Amino acid sequence: MKLLAVIAAALFVAAPSIAFADNCYETSIVSPSPFMGNNDEIFKLADGSIGEVKYEYAYLYAYNPSVTICPSRGKLILNQTTLNVQQVSRSRSMEQKRRAGSGRQRRMGCFRGNEYPGDD
Repeated sequence: MKLLAVIAAALFVAAPSIAFADNCYETSIVSPSPFMGNNDEIFKLADGSIGEVKYEYAYLYAYNPSVTICPSRGKLILNQTTLNVQQVSRSRSMEQKRRAGSGRQRRMGCFRGNEYPGDD
């Protein structure tokens, strides 16, 4: 019974970090160079998305650094430093995926019950 409780507790603790990892990805900052990590600094990632540093003053002087970005959490991780960031715009590929999904919803949402175009 204790083993079951330990396993349940481990899953409870690990679940948020698993969900957290799903929303994060590795990329690099292509501009500005150097990336400072200071408040209101706008940066562009290799995937084309744009972000802004919020409420931080890190003075990193990092040239084209590799980073882990977690847009849903508003975090950017560079080496051992975690910064608060805000997404300003998405990459084109992310935006195209979002639009494709909303288009499918619109097309599917236009039919109600057994009504089909041309049925009169």
